[in-house]
Amino acid sequence: MSCYRKQKVLRIAADRVGIHSRAAYERFEAEHPGALDYAVGHMACSLANSGDRLYFDYWLYDRDMPGLCATDAYQWSRGLTSMERRKYTAAFQRLFPDMDMDDVRYCEYVWYDGIEAPECL
Repeated sequence: MSCYRKQKVLRIAADRVGIHSRAAYERFEAEHPGALDYAVGHMACSLANSGDRLYFDYWLYDRDMPGLCATDAYQWSRGLTSMERRKYTAAFQRLFPDMDMDDVRYCEYVWYDGIEAPECL
């Protein structure tokens, strides 16, 4: 059943880690089988609701939010704190060893799960 979801993720745009197309993403996924998973504590790939930009999200929180309506939807983002940067660098560098943690954003949003996650960067 569709409902609103609240998610908190650490997000980096795929182009910031050298993935500039869907074909490049498919090659990346083939080279890293099992590395991506849509679950808290794992890295996943998200397609922005505009449909043309890929992101890698490290999932921190994901919950159904029954009873919410469209006026409850929101999105916001910020840079990482120094503690978050230290805590999550290894999770990102396992897949992207040359990436810069300055490109990672903390994103929080509530969205209707009948559509893709909002573009929040």
